[in-house]
Amino acid sequence: MSKILVVDDMAIFREPIAATLRREGFETACAGDGREALHRVGQDRPNLILLDVAMPVMDGLSFLKALRSNPQTRDIPVIMLSAISERNLVLQAARAGVQEYLLKSHFSTDDLVRRVRRHLSGGDAACEQGGATRAAPDSPPDAATEGPASPSSAPCLERSKVLEHVRQHLQLRSMPAALHYVVGLTSSQTSNLDEVVGALKHDQSLALKVMKVANSSFYGAARRAQNLTEAAQRIGMSGIRNAVVAIVGIDHFADALRAGLVPQRFWEHSLASAALAQLVGETAGLKDAETLFLAGLLHDVGRMVLAQAFADTYQGVLTACEGRGIELGAAEREAFGLSHTEITREVLVQWRIPESVAEAAALHDRGIEHIRRSAREPQRALAVALADRLAHALALGDSGDSMLLPFREHAAALALDAGKIRAIAQEAAARTADMTLFFGSQSEVRFREPLRSELARMAGLQVRLAVLAEDAPADPLSLFFGHLGWVDSERPRLAVLYACSEGELAAGFEQVRRLEAAVGGPLAVLLATPPESALPPTALLQGRHWTSVRIPGRYGQLVKAVLRLRGMLARQPASVQE
Repeated sequence: MSKILVVDDMAIFREPIAATLRREGFETACAGDGREALHRVGQDRPNLILLDVAMPVMDGLSFLKALRSNPQTRDIPVIMLSAISERNLVLQAARAGVQEYLLKSHFSTDDLVRRVRRHLSGGDAACEQGGATRAAPDSPPDAATEGPASPSSAPCLERSKVLEHVRQHLQLRSMPAALHYVVGLTSSQTSNLDEVVGALKHDQSLALKVMKVANSSFYGAARRAQNLTEAAQRIGMSGIRNAVVAIVGIDHFADALRAGLVPQRFWEHSLASAALAQLVGETAGLKDAETLFLAGLLHDVGRMVLAQAFADTYQGVLTACEGRGIELGAAEREAFGLSHTEITREVLVQWRIPESVAEAAALHDRGIEHIRRSAREPQRALAVALADRLAHALALGDSGDSMLLPFREHAAALALDAGKIRAIAQEAAARTADMTLFFGSQSEVRFREPLRSELARMAGLQVRLAVLAEDAPADPLSLFFGHLGWVDSERPRLAVLYACSEGELAAGFEQVRRLEAAVGGPLAVLLATPPESALPPTALLQGRHWTSVRIPGRYGQLVKAVLRLRGMLARQPASVQE
């Protein structure tokens, strides 16, 4: 019986593949990373290896290098299965001697079984030794539309079936009729406040909560609204719509904790993004900026729907995302053949949210050029995208993707300088605190302490650092560490250097030297760079404590990097990276 080793850190892919192969009469073994796979190969040599690329401990390419360097294992055929389609990675895999390179979202289990049988029978391979096929290197991973045939036995769910299941889920878990009616009325050009008030009176609980919104600190009126009509006049059509969607939405998704998402954190992030989107729109001079509040509020709602509809699978996605340090959108595409943004669009259509709002919400995680090409109103979509990134930088909640994301290009596209970004961030943080307190008191979901307090507690004692960047006040690291209360430019022990180019790197280290002269001693350096950047020349790092992180990067990794440097300073003397 032929033996096949399946190597993938995500059990939601690894186990179904192994189960399918066992049903086809093959003996299978599984490994969660390259190091474990090498151990298994040494114990019981397989006839074929199915190998993932991105894994913790030892990735697929490192495993291949070790496999091919051993005379006892160099001839074992390898089929690489990956969600990554970058040309450079495909070429590296080809040079390392994979027989085939398959995108996870482009094959079915039947097709995989046929290929496995062909390789094991010694038939013609799809490419020569050292070659690679089927990777579609010019297409982004989310361009794939067809996945395996069956969610129960496939490495990833078929996109069309995911959408079908989501639609059925939305019908079974439909929102209250009052929400659809109120959203429709408040979005119509011909409706008036009297009609909206009449609709709200059919749901006394909802009407009471709208009254409380109108009398809350958001509107700061000297006199309390005495009835629903006064409340509606005070907050207006957009205010009513925003309040109703927030009130109903927060309770509707309260059970997403089962899938690993924390509703309190999710809605803190959503409310922050809502406040930020409206402020960005107002500051950038966009028309109907108040409607951007709703786009920001709902930009990640597709994530909640996926978590409800596929609770067990989504929990696995979150776990794998944390372990591998990748963005959650990429992990979603691996598991479902699509990301939450497509589901967001589906949800907002069903909820009868205006198209301009739905478009801005659904495009928030796409690149700037994609937004400019595909959006009818690209500036509005850019405003929501920037708001999402600012909410991440301020650690205002967590929608499951605890990542610090760069936003310099988004701010520039909206002509927002560092001063404007700083003012927007300060105002949004205050509004978010008020909103989470209010909506938490009106909802079944109880909002706990702010995420930033949790992160700051990880450090224990006070951290003193300075952030050095081209536009430090508008830099994600400056906002992140500033919001944690760690920035002390007068008496720092650490310097955080964010550089996106060699020029910025050189200028940044010159700033470090000047700061060291001012404080009278050496500073430890936390170097943050984009993923593709090389580390600086050794000469720049000589004689100092330092460590590096990549941006985008996870909150926990950043905090741990700072703690690592603080520990190195405590041990003294200086020199090398840890």
